[in-house]
Amino acid sequence: MFVAVTAWFLSIVFLCVFLFGYANRIAVNWNQTVRYFRNIYFNRNV
Repeated sequence: MFVAVTAWFLSIVFLCVFLFGYANRIAVNWNQTVRYFRNIYFNRNV
């Protein structure tokens, strides 16, 4: 239940960020962020 509620909440936040145009105001290097999470995902069983 906790995972479902958390996923729902984060999806609403994600939707609002893009609906209200905050994505352009957030200074994030998305390539580096994706690379970071990809490394976590693929190396989690090591």
